[in-house]
Formats: sequence, structure tokens, C-alpha cells
Amino acid sequence: MRTIQLRFLLITFAFWFSHYVYLPMLAPYLKERGANYAYVGLVLASYGVLQVLLRLPLGIVSDFKQIRLPFVRWGVFAGMVSALGFAVTDGLGWSLVWRTLAGLSAATWVVFTVTYLSHYQKEEAAKAMGMIQFVSVLSQLLAMVASGYLVDLWGWRSVFVAGAGIGAIGFVLTLAERDRQARSERPVDISQLAGVLKEQRLIRLSWLTLLAHCILFSTIYGFLPAYALSLGCGESAVSYLVVSFMVPHAISSILTASTIVPRLGTWGTLIGGFLGSALSLLLIPLGPHLLWLCLTQLLNGFALGMVLPLLMGMVGQTVSAEKRATAMGFFQTLLAIGIFSGPFLAGGFNHLYGLFGGFVFAGLVGLLGAGLAIQWRFRDSSLSKVNRK
Repeated sequence: MRTIQLRFLLITFAFWFSHYVYLPMLAPYLKERGANYAYVGLVLASYGVLQVLLRLPLGIVSDFKQIRLPFVRWGVFAGMVSALGFAVTDGLGWSLVWRTLAGLSAATWVVFTVTYLSHYQKEEAAKAMGMIQFVSVLSQLLAMVASGYLVDLWGWRSVFVAGAGIGAIGFVLTLAERDRQARSERPVDISQLAGVLKEQRLIRLSWLTLLAHCILFSTIYGFLPAYALSLGCGESAVSYLVVSFMVPHAISSILTASTIVPRLGTWGTLIGGFLGSALSLLLIPLGPHLLWLCLTQLLNGFALGMVLPLLMGMVGQTVSAEKRATAMGFFQTLLAIGIFSGPFLAGGFNHLYGLFGGFVFAGLVGLLGAGLAIQWRFRDSSLSKVNRK
């Protein structure tokens, strides 16, 4: 079992590396080629379009057919082709095509998470999500740190070549996998899967992940690297910004289930995470230099690391194993709406008000997330008291 888990984590590492090794340089690359901030926002947002359209259908089909591995395999392949496409083509129009294909690849993540969850007991869902989130974040960290140095040494195309190469390794690893998804004793009925989508707890968690990813893809995965370069920093300096966000993000992903949730509770952890993220972003305009930017992202990274794996773990505990892909598909569909709407709206604010406008927008989204979590925490507490009576 441990060998299977390790190989799957290596596939996960390669999958996300192929997506993120060029991400910090994507907005600056498009600006270098003549795109305005509105078009940059559109390209960044295109990553979420197919995820919005496909994550729920992929989850339903995966549950109904009780298959997982083909989605994982072709997701890795599509990510590899997307990076390769950036490397071998020119033109701003092609960038929209390849980033949309990357979104198709990322849509299969719904099946990745469910496949990994199948190796754990239901009560260990938060632990499992913490581990796969840690590997995902580690992959993203190393990819994004390497990004600036690759561009400094070998130019813009080097990051796309690196993404395609690591993606190819991940695809080869998937060929050694076997679909071990346990079959349900009774066929899963479509009406049962439809009932999953009416779960109020699932709907609330999904709205919160939408807001969290709206923040994530407006900032560190969106316009923060471009802002750092606008301060006069070199491409390699973006690596400091990435490390400032990703290291505390990885640490909090591991600590959340074991240390933070036992002290604050699930809703308290979510409230603290959203408030911390909002504060970090609203502080950015107070110090327009790299050191201040890195300090704010230490807080932002830790705060969002409290939120993201916890939300996924809570979804995993909401439904039975044979319906998890449907639940995760709905959850990740709203997640994808956040990936799309965040940079799209932030790009508009940046175009109108300068780069600070997008960061203020993301900070307000964090405050909204905290407010909703507070409201739903009290609602859950009220329901618990009624049930005890």
C-alpha cells in the first residue's frame, strides 16, 4: 500500500510541476509580448473555464462507472501537451489555447483526490488531504522557485520545456498504475448522485473554496509576480516571493489537521485562515517594495494553507466513498469558478485602478469568506443544540 501511495504522490508531484513551473512567468511573459492587463487576466482566467464545465461531469461519470485511472492518466498527458504547446508556438492567441488545455488537465484533479482518498479510512480524510496537499504545494513551490532561475539562465521558453519534460515523467509513471477503485456492492444510481448535490454542508464548503481560489489565483498565482517585477526586481527575485508564500503554505497544510483544528475547531480554523489572508492582502499597498511583499505573503501562505486542505477533507467526510467523486466534482466546479473569476475580475480592477486594485479586491473576498464561515459556524452550533434536545 505504501508503494502505491508513494507512486501516486510522485505522479501528483509531476502533474502539478508541469502546471506551475511556468505560472509565475506567465503574466510577465504575456506582458513582454504586448498583452494588456485585461488580456492577461483573460488568459489566466481561461485556466478555470473547462474546469467549471468538466469537473462535475467527470466526477459523476467516474462514480457511475466506478473508474478512476483513465482520468488520472489523460489529465497528466494533457498537462504535458499544454506546456509543450507554449514551448513550440508563438502568438498571444495560442497562449489562450494552451492555458485552456491546462484547465482541461486540471479538471481531472477531482479524480486524483478521490483516488488518493480510497487508500485511507473515512475518518482519516483530513490527514489524507493534508498529505496530498503537502505534496502538491511542495511540487508547486519547487516549480515556481525554479521558474525565475530558468528564465534568467535560458529565457522564457525554458520554463515551458521543463513543464513538458516533468509532465512526461509523470505520464510514464501512470502507466505502472492499476485501477484499484473498490466497486460498490450495489450499482450507484444517478438519483443517488443527484441527491449528493443537495447536501447543504457540501454547498457551503464549495462556496468557501470558490472564494479561497479566487484569492489564490488573483495573487500569488496571478498578479503578484507581475507586481514584483514592476518594482524593479529581476525574474529570479520572484522566487523569493514564491518561497515566502509556499513554505508556510506547505507547513500549515500539514499542521492544520493535527494541531490547529484540535485547538480552533474546523469552522474556527476556516475563519482564522480567511481573516489572515484578507489582512495580508490589504497590507500590500502600505509598503511598495519586495521585502514588505514577501512578509505579507508569509501570512497569506500560512492562512490559505489552513483553509484549502481542510475544506477538501471536510468534503471527503460528507458522503460515502462511492459518491465522493460526484461530491468532489461539485466542490471543485465551484473551485474552478474561483480560478476563473478571481483573475478575471482582478485583471479588470488592475486595468482600471493599477495593480493595487486587484489586491484590495482579493482582500475583500477574504473578508467575505470569513463572514460566511462565521455565519455557518453559528448555524451549525444552533443545529447541534437542537439535535441534542
